[in-house]
Amino acid sequence: MMKYLNIIILILFVVSAGCGKKIKTANTDSIGLPADYPSEFAKPDNGVVLSVDITKDGTSVMFRIETPAEELIGNYRKSASDAGYEEQNDMKPQSSGNEIAALFVRKKDGRNVSVSITSGKENKSTVTVLYK
Repeated sequence: MMKYLNIIILILFVVSAGCGKKIKTANTDSIGLPADYPSEFAKPDNGVVLSVDITKDGTSVMFRIETPAEELIGNYRKSASDAGYEEQNDMKPQSSGNEIAALFVRKKDGRNVSVSITSGKENKSTVTVLYK
């Protein structure tokens, strides 16, 4: 199952990166969130925006956080639910060794938001929020 989740995450990233114009990429906190970024999926204070991609199919924001994936998954699901987003798809977190991956999709007022969260070593996680 982990293999399929990694493939889905890879496909989402490739499609979002290859179908449009990448507007910003950096390894510092010099990139801000787009003005239309859904505030219910806020970047934690210790997060660093790695890239922002705007395509005809939506906007993708990727950031790195020094927070365990399990904590992020719970926080994002709760904030989406509290804000009135309806569950569209929710894959249970998959783990393999020290790595964890999760993907879920929420919808509110015609806006779809998908969140993928992966973690590696030392509690560093990568979050990608794709919205349209």
